[in-house]
Amino acid sequence: MADLASRLRMASKSMAYSFLLDLAGVTTDLIFVVFYNNIILYTDFIHWVMDSLLELTLLVGIYLASRVSRRYPLGVVFVESTLGLILALSILGVYFYNLYSYLNGVLNGSKGPGVNAYTSIATGVGIAITLTSYFNLRSSYGRQGVELLRYESTHALMDSVASVAATVGILVSSITGSVALEILFTLILTVFIIHSVQGILQDSFRIITGETLDYKASLLIMN
Repeated sequence: MADLASRLRMASKSMAYSFLLDLAGVTTDLIFVVFYNNIILYTDFIHWVMDSLLELTLLVGIYLASRVSRRYPLGVVFVESTLGLILALSILGVYFYNLYSYLNGVLNGSKGPGVNAYTSIATGVGIAITLTSYFNLRSSYGRQGVELLRYESTHALMDSVASVAATVGILVSSITGSVALEILFTLILTVFIIHSVQGILQDSFRIITGETLDYKASLLIMN
């Protein structure tokens, strides 16, 4: 039991580092969104926010599970999961409202391509951040053998693909001035947002509905 607790504590440190990297990604995108806002960058920013919420939910779970000498505080996890779910759905609602407004503006001809190539700096930084997170989590999984780290490393790799897609989308759209390409890459990134929200929903509903109340601990069992 002591060995498992030690592994979980080390795993929680790796998750905490990954969460801080997510916050760095959120901050970087936010700075560029404020000064050079466009729909692709905005979508990438929302994806970072959703990923940070998912990372925080899992981080709290693994941290609490590492304290195996104490009673697992299901009440705390319940509140945290419920708030995370409400926040995620609220952000998703705002995003889809803005996406609808953007698409409506394009269809009505009131909006043309608005992508600035300089915003690819933010998404390029995102590639570096997500790859750093991937190698951190993968390395920690190899040392600790905690299954959740393997799951999160795979998710980080998918996030790298999303950052690459955002970077390519911004550069291609800014060079060609094509609204169609701007919409295409926006929709591609929207799929990644939905994937992150799905993870938050699954995590939250299992707690809220009482399904396998110790599921967080079971996620941490080694292969």
